[in-house]
Amino acid sequence: MLGTSEDDHWFHRDSGVYVVDHKGYRHVGTGTINDTINSRTGPTVSQYTISKGSLSNETVPAGNFEGYIVELHSYKTDGTPMSPCDDTVVYESFYAPGIGLIKTQQSLYSYVMIECRYHERRLVNYFIAD
Repeated sequence: MLGTSEDDHWFHRDSGVYVVDHKGYRHVGTGTINDTINSRTGPTVSQYTISKGSLSNETVPAGNFEGYIVELHSYKTDGTPMSPCDDTVVYESFYAPGIGLIKTQQSLYSYVMIECRYHERRLVNYFIAD
């Protein structure tokens, strides 16, 4: 379980070509290249998620993995630039079949908006039970 409260369970499961959570929200797809797997329009910030679709390799401290890249694009709904660096902020995540999330970019809102700075989380260890 990932999350901070009882209402914030993020159990992922494989559902055909998508990995979804307990609420049905799609996180990654292994189907078509540039498949838009989610989109949300908000009053100030809107987002859409694109699955790159084709397998690629990623090396992190836990090893080398073959998996799928997913990009979360955030932009201001009114069309103004999202940050001083770009009109759209893009966070990239990497998922490996049978393992899950291997690497992801994230940032505090103020870091992106003011400094155009991201943090990266990488898998350092994992265990698969028999």
